[in-house]
Amino acid sequence: MSPPVPFYRNVRVLAWLAQVAFALGVVGLGWLLLTTMLGSLQKQGIPISFAFLPQPAAFGISEGLPFQPSQTTMLNRRLALKTR
Repeated sequence: MSPPVPFYRNVRVLAWLAQVAFALGVVGLGWLLLTTMLGSLQKQGIPISFAFLPQPAAFGISEGLPFQPSQTTMLNRRLALKTR
């Protein structure tokens, strides 16, 4: 019978440790980014809120394809046929 595998060479233990290390790294990176962002926003006096949502947009929002019905391109003909 062979001797038992030490824990530091056991594949299951190494896989578990790798996952825990990766998860801690992701959480640590997220914490670093969040604290840096909050510190910079506070330093510049920018509040963190959703108070801007009820305000109207200060720029135009275009929708659809820009075309004039007087133009006679194939695309306009197709669009005109679809709207009838």
